[in-house]
Amino acid sequence: MNSSQKNTRFHYIAVVVMLFFVGCAEQVPKPAVSCSRKQSVTECLYYLQGYADSVKSFKAHGQCFAKFYVDGKLRKENFPVKLWFNPPFQVRLQGDVAFNPRGVDLGSNEQTFWLAMKPKEVGNGYVWGQWSQQKTFGEMPVHPEILLEALGLIDVGAESDWSLTQQGDLDVLAERNEAGSIVKKIYVPRCDYRASRIEYFNTSGRTIVSAELEYKQAFRDISVPSVIKILTCSEKGEESLFRITLASANLYDFTEQRRKTFFTRYEPKGFEHVYRMINGRLIKQPQ
Repeated sequence: MNSSQKNTRFHYIAVVVMLFFVGCAEQVPKPAVSCSRKQSVTECLYYLQGYADSVKSFKAHGQCFAKFYVDGKLRKENFPVKLWFNPPFQVRLQGDVAFNPRGVDLGSNEQTFWLAMKPKEVGNGYVWGQWSQQKTFGEMPVHPEILLEALGLIDVGAESDWSLTQQGDLDVLAERNEAGSIVKKIYVPRCDYRASRIEYFNTSGRTIVSAELEYKQAFRDISVPSVIKILTCSEKGEESLFRITLASANLYDFTEQRRKTFFTRYEPKGFEHVYRMINGRLIKQPQ
């Protein structure tokens, strides 16, 4: 056997051995993806709850484009944001506006929530409330409950309140209140079963808030929308837009000290306008 034949045989044996070990290596099964219609509300809520249960704590940064009204005048801002999320109740978003790293500061914990907008250009106001005193959203440019649900923690409530319809390749879940009026709709693509749109309605059936969610970018070990677009329409017909685009998201361990640092509501000092929200109503607080 000449040298060329020996080399050919060697390479052949090497390839066979490599294929053998690759074939015998432990294969990680891919989860089965079903794009078929869900047959019941129970099945839909089961998948949504499963996704909510899989959400992990993380920190992220990105950019926010915002349009909102201050004293009847439309403002437009584009600013970097930082986001901390510790499910199921704790979220904090800070936006650097007009050289103030907390120019926009939104947060929530188990008991309370708040939204502070410090520079005069964005309103110089502070709104806060207790979760136990809320039944409706009221009027805030962006509400912490909307952000929590946009991040996957959808409050499904009682199964009997929901109905199911189909729209193209979407399952559409509608929640009704005691009077039978629709208060929320969730649009879910069947192939991955992560909400792509959530709509909220007032008692007259008008859409007051919508959240559109896009999963353009995959973050390692974290399933979170990379684009969150929240559109709010006030009773005056003024539309506010917050479009948050995340550039990174990483798992984060919230120690007790970190939870206190990020998710403790601070007192509203130095704000021109301070309001407490009770059942959607803004009640002006003394300075």
